[in-house]
Amino acid sequence: MKTTTISLDRSLTLVRLSAYLLLFFVAIWFLAVFPAIDKPASLLIDFLDWPVDSSHNVLSHETRFLSGIGSGLLTAMALYMLLVVIPELEAGNFRVLKGAAIATLGWYIVDSIGSCASGAPSNAVFNTGFLIMLLTPLWFVARAQKQFSSHQASATGVSNSQPGTSHH
Repeated sequence: MKTTTISLDRSLTLVRLSAYLLLFFVAIWFLAVFPAIDKPASLLIDFLDWPVDSSHNVLSHETRFLSGIGSGLLTAMALYMLLVVIPELEAGNFRVLKGAAIATLGWYIVDSIGSCASGAPSNAVFNTGFLIMLLTPLWFVARAQKQFSSHQASATGVSNSQPGTSHH
C-alpha cells in the first residue's frame, strides 16, 4: 500500500500556520489583562473551563495577572517556532525537531496537569487539540526529511543510517 507524503515545503508551511494560530489564540487571551476590552478573553476562558456558563464574566485580579504571564509564555513558544525552529529547518538543520517536540510536550504535560489539579480538566482536553495541531506538522517535517534523505542516499549510493560515520 502506497502512502502519501507531504512535501517538506508544505510541512514547513503547516508548522508556520500552527504558530500563527497559536498567536491568534494568544491575542485573544492577552485581552484579559485589560478590563475595558476583556470580553473576548472572558468568553475564551469560560469556553476552556467547560461548560460555558458565564462564570468568567468578571475576571479576578489573579486571572488577569496569570493571563498576562500565560499569554506571554505562549507568545514566546509561537515566536520560537517562527523565528528559530522554522529557519533552522529551512536551512537543513533537522536536529531542532527533537527540541521543538520535547518543548511542546513539556508545555502540554505541565499545563494539562495544572489544569486538572486546579479543577479545569476540560482545558487539558483543549490542550490535546493544540498538541496535535503543533506536533503533527513537526511529524510531517520529520517524515519528509527522512524520505528526502533516503532518496538522496539511494541516488548517491551512500547509506545515511549512521550519522557521523565515514562511508568508503
